[in-house]
Amino acid sequence: DAPRTTTLTAAQRTELTALARAAAGVGGQVGGATEVCPAGEQAYIEIAVEGRASSLSRPCAANSDGGGRLALRLSELAGSRTEEELAAAAVAELMQADRDFAAMARAEGVPAAFAHFAAEDAMIVTGAEIARGRAGIAHIYTGWPEGAQLEWSPETARVSARGDMGWSWGNSVMTLPDGARQPGRYISVWTRDYEGNWRYAFDAPIR
Repeated sequence: DAPRTTTLTAAQRTELTALARAAAGVGGQVGGATEVCPAGEQAYIEIAVEGRASSLSRPCAANSDGGGRLALRLSELAGSRTEEELAAAAVAELMQADRDFAAMARAEGVPAAFAHFAAEDAMIVTGAEIARGRAGIAHIYTGWPEGAQLEWSPETARVSARGDMGWSWGNSVMTLPDGARQPGRYISVWTRDYEGNWRYAFDAPIR
């Protein structure tokens, strides 16, 4: 990815200059792996201010000394997010993927949507069949009744700590060609593909 730049205000420049002056005299590394960061993140900074230079390494940009305070402030100004914010963003992303899945089913038909959003080794459990893999899923939807619709909306979702697996569940309505409506619920288990896109690995109705 290309580096991201942040335009600073005059007040922010003054603040960072003061922090850099305070940090320039303390090089090396302070703190331990258990000080602040359970995930083991590190902040590395090289400072050059008023003819003095220093290199810093701080665990998790800890607010432990001049170098840590500088690292923490730089991280804040750059728009870095906390673990809680990252987790919430991952859940929102998965919920949106499920909504996009439902939108494609409405616009292009249920068979096309279930084929497109399936992981390579996905499994679907319907009322009568179990389908495995994209080819198997495409096969069971060849008999989809013309004029039938399936609509759904996710209610909530969860994502693993690693951010590569999650689940969602919600409410659904099956509308048959004769207009009869069958409400229900569903649960989907999701994984990310190699490009970072969410794909369902398992999908089943809950009656």
